[in-house]
Amino acid sequence: MKKRVAIFPAGTEIGLEINRALKYSTHIEVYGFTSIKDHSGYVYANYVEGLPFYSEDIFVDRLNKYIEKYNIDFIFPAHDDVQLCLTENVDNIKATIITTDLNTVRICRSKIETYRFFSSEGFVPTIYENKESVETFPVFIKPDVGQGTHGAKIIKSMHELQNAFYENPNIVVCEYLPGEESTVDCFTDFNRALRACKLRNRKRIKTGISVNSEILPMNNTVMKIAQTINRRLKFNGVWFFQLKKSRNDEYKLLEIAPRVAGTMGLSRNAGINYPLL
Repeated sequence: MKKRVAIFPAGTEIGLEINRALKYSTHIEVYGFTSIKDHSGYVYANYVEGLPFYSEDIFVDRLNKYIEKYNIDFIFPAHDDVQLCLTENVDNIKATIITTDLNTVRICRSKIETYRFFSSEGFVPTIYENKESVETFPVFIKPDVGQGTHGAKIIKSMHELQNAFYENPNIVVCEYLPGEESTVDCFTDFNRALRACKLRNRKRIKTGISVNSEILPMNNTVMKIAQTINRRLKFNGVWFFQLKKSRNDEYKLLEIAPRVAGTMGLSRNAGINYPLL
């Protein structure tokens, strides 16, 4: 009997990739759950709209009613905030959440917490605690909690930095990394063994997702970073992290996410189906 997997929210690039990865499996029946009407209605064979937003008080109760109505076995989160919400409520939801350790999800959701957690590692970029500690420009800012490229930009002067803090006091200020950017797609099994680790570049980026990418040969430096992250955090399943090279040509960590990446379809077509694993 097929297992029923609901992808929520169905219409994100992450959700659409999970659907592509699962829909041909003879063991799985995919459902697309969404709170708003979007493109996913044209994509999923089983499309269900009208769920409350994850931030609403009635979300878990209504989600459970949808789970019972459609006999859902698993829910696959397809958005960072949704993953955190579902993981925090895993004991109250009547389906298995395809996620990882709650503490790991919380650390990865905050760039400040991520950098603090790995502060002793050489791959963490220089972080400025406040605007007064910045002595040279340019620097790079990004929201503490966010995804894609929203709110991320180069800051070239103290005046720009002051304005940025005025607009959003919860920003991360770090050293400017002018080098090439890359993503590392990973899979960790339930024994915490790192089973897959693929390095790819990010040639062209649209709304934070690489739309032009190619798999690169793995090197020892990146592999050691992956092994360190995997050892110190508790992953169960798919995850990825992003790197960018510094002025000294050193790999520096941008972020970690314990979920499917939108461009994992590249690895899927090359032989590793991360969501199906």
